Amino acid sequence: MKAFRAVLVLAVIAAVAVAVYLLTRPSTDAPKADPVACRSAMVKQLHDALTTGATGSRPAACHDISDEELQRIATEILEGGG
Repeated sequence: MKAFRAVLVLAVIAAVAVAVYLLTRPSTDAPKADPVACRSAMVKQLHDALTTGATGSRPAACHDISDEELQRIATEILEGGG
């Protein structure tokens, strides 16, 4: 009986450990940053601003892009690399 109880306790501990891991691991379904889509959206926004005078903000395609990467992309576009 003691052996059964020990196995049961170990099984419960293992189940709790697996549940904690599954609940705290990073999601693999998180959106991925896409610098190409961000660049395209920024080029379109720049074109719209130059032709219509519209003001823009961070495009939705750039949502997961870091500020540093966004600045690099903007600099490349403005220097003629877009």
